[in-house]
Amino acid sequence: MQATICDALKKVKPIDWNRLTGTENPFIRHEFLHALEASQSVGVDAGWVPQHLLIHDNGELVGAVPSYLKSHSYGEYVFDWAWADAYQRHGLRYFPKLVCTIPFTPAAGPRLLCAPARDSLEFRQKMITAIIDLSNRINLSSVHFLFTNPTDKQALQENNLLIRMGCQYQWQNNGFRDFSDFLYSFNSKRRKEIKRERRRAQESGYNIQISMAKDVREEQWDTFYKYYCQTYDRKWGVPYLTRDFFRILSQNMADSVCLVTASLNGHLHAGAFCLLGTTTLYGRNWGCSSYQSSLHFEMCYYQTIEYCILNGLERFEAGAQGDYKINRGLMPTPTWSAHWIQNREFRNAIKKFLSEEQLSIERYIAHITNQSPFKSHG
Repeated sequence: MQATICDALKKVKPIDWNRLTGTENPFIRHEFLHALEASQSVGVDAGWVPQHLLIHDNGELVGAVPSYLKSHSYGEYVFDWAWADAYQRHGLRYFPKLVCTIPFTPAAGPRLLCAPARDSLEFRQKMITAIIDLSNRINLSSVHFLFTNPTDKQALQENNLLIRMGCQYQWQNNGFRDFSDFLYSFNSKRRKEIKRERRRAQESGYNIQISMAKDVREEQWDTFYKYYCQTYDRKWGVPYLTRDFFRILSQNMADSVCLVTASLNGHLHAGAFCLLGTTTLYGRNWGCSSYQSSLHFEMCYYQTIEYCILNGLERFEAGAQGDYKINRGLMPTPTWSAHWIQNREFRNAIKKFLSEEQLSIERYIAHITNQSPFKSHG
């Protein structure tokens, strides 16, 4: 077997890459990752330089890891700014580092991609060894596997990487027949508040609907992108994704891209961008002409949850952060990342920090679960 680094996914045939990914998670597909590169949402200027690990056996692609050389920590959603600061204060270089993840996407999924015939813990560990060996050769400070799934987490942990716990808010479909059935699972106070929020959104006069990419007009994408940029301007600064990203993705992954829209007199006033997997709907980006809380909750949570129920989806993931999601039925769910730290002293210090951090997160999840808005919790 031969391990190489690929600096552009266009050099890999989509059919070869997608043979490794399966169909459940849309973010690891060739079409999504290539759209990021082709639209220049990632690249040298963005500080996300593609360095994908490829494993070939007799010319056949049998393994891959989506990886990027990073000169900063923006767009990762697993925060290591304190680690970088500690390196700097000790006169050491933290950047560049290698991240094995999906850029700008806090959604768990496979990071160690392998052909079905090679799907084993042993093969995954060979890929981990290969990427760490390559990182050692170019003297990187660290390698970070972000938002790993349970299978990859096990392989990474058995390869002695440091495991880090995080927390997101996700909705689970407990066999609900419709939104009213879901609503009935709440305690009385929260049920009334959700009804009131939905009523306010419905009385606003907006036409709210969910459309697949093929039914979204180009001018609607233009308007949504303007609102998306405005959201970043207000909260975080420079938007990560370019307009071309949405154009390329909506063309090449039309069956997986959907947009929740709110229109009035034919004009788009708000949009919520989502990706559809086999069993999961992923909420990603939001933008609006002017802030309206009830409209945001309706479009980003209630419409998407209702869509999941009507289409038999198991889960809705709404992205990172946001305690307010709990009152709308999205409960805290552990997320995982794994970290290889070259410097032994820093590795030991980070290992201690992660152990203490995990205890804190576990206590938080237990506390919030006990404060659940659902009837079964009083």
